[in-house]
Amino acid sequence: MSIQIQREKKAPPAPALDADFARRLPLRLLLADDNPINQKVGLSVLNKLGYRADIANNGLEVLQALEQKAYDILFLDVQMPEMDGLEAARRICERWPAEKRPRIIAMTGNALMGDREKCLQAGMDDYISKPVRIGDLQSALERWGVGRVRKTDTSFFTRPKPLPADQLLDQAMISELREMPPDNGVSMLRELIDLFLEGVPQRLTQMGQNLGSAEQLAFEAHALKSMSMNMGAKRIVELSRKLEEAGRAGSVADAPALLKELESAFAQTRVHLLPLRDS
Repeated sequence: MSIQIQREKKAPPAPALDADFARRLPLRLLLADDNPINQKVGLSVLNKLGYRADIANNGLEVLQALEQKAYDILFLDVQMPEMDGLEAARRICERWPAEKRPRIIAMTGNALMGDREKCLQAGMDDYISKPVRIGDLQSALERWGVGRVRKTDTSFFTRPKPLPADQLLDQAMISELREMPPDNGVSMLRELIDLFLEGVPQRLTQMGQNLGSAEQLAFEAHALKSMSMNMGAKRIVELSRKLEEAGRAGSVADAPALLKELESAFAQTRVHLLPLRDS
């Protein structure tokens, strides 16, 4: 009697994250999902690809975000409160012509027969199922992002000359934080870096959504300035102060340009902070 041994099938290896992906394919991304866990996972994957995506919690917030900023790709959850993804897609298609609106990629956990057709009929361009796999996400960005980059003003993506660390960070402040006693086994420097890297993108997003409100812009800029002073992020402090002063003076004409400078300063500061976190 022969005995057949069933070999356990190994799952295919997950595709490696391409850390240079965003540099090759620079895109402005909006992720719409009402679930905080889904948001965190999506942002984490996109961040590892080199992107800093904005967040919307429902279809109404998507429409508001698109009024404030041009996006290349919108990852749109289908089931959301207040306004679901299907209705949001229909309104986007009604309000903006094809060349002015982002490519819309549906995300849904149902994966029922006919879901894809419903999404496409609502005006979406593509469809990926949850849980979102890294390979599916990268493929969607490759598929729809190439055309968006060609059509987009390349001056938006011009990368400024990187600044050295001493122009971005107060080294004396970093040294002081490094010498402070740890809390529950976690160094003060590491804890503050984690809080800073999590908090700054939220402030930048709020600024982008309030470019037309001088009072709100001043408030957000002041908050960013304060947290950056505690971190010793002096370039961000300098730019935040300028934006705060402009907001208090009721002059927001230069706010979009200053916000772009802030985003660039944060990206460069982050590069220098990450190695310090684990030092």
